[in-house]
Amino acid sequence: MAAYETRTKLLMQEALSRAREFFEMQHGLPVQDRLGSLLRWRAAENDTIELRAFPVKGGGTRLEIETVRNDDIVLAFIRQLPQPGLLDELRNRLRGRR
Repeated sequence: MAAYETRTKLLMQEALSRAREFFEMQHGLPVQDRLGSLLRWRAAENDTIELRAFPVKGGGTRLEIETVRNDDIVLAFIRQLPQPGLLDELRNRLRGRR
């Protein structure tokens, strides 16, 4: 099983909407579960892609994504997300957040 963690500067609802658009509309994966900030899609070969979203204090969202065999799709999704910039990281460190 592969587990990924990433941050995006999108708000949590925007990040979840972007994930649904990417996995459901662009890649045609059927939704298996949708429970608040947890989304699970059925992927090829009886695999699932599971995404959990957490708001980040000060703005943005932290995403945890798990899959067994669909690393390419997950990595493509992560690459297309707007990432926090260096300035955002420095600002959070100065404010004592990480």
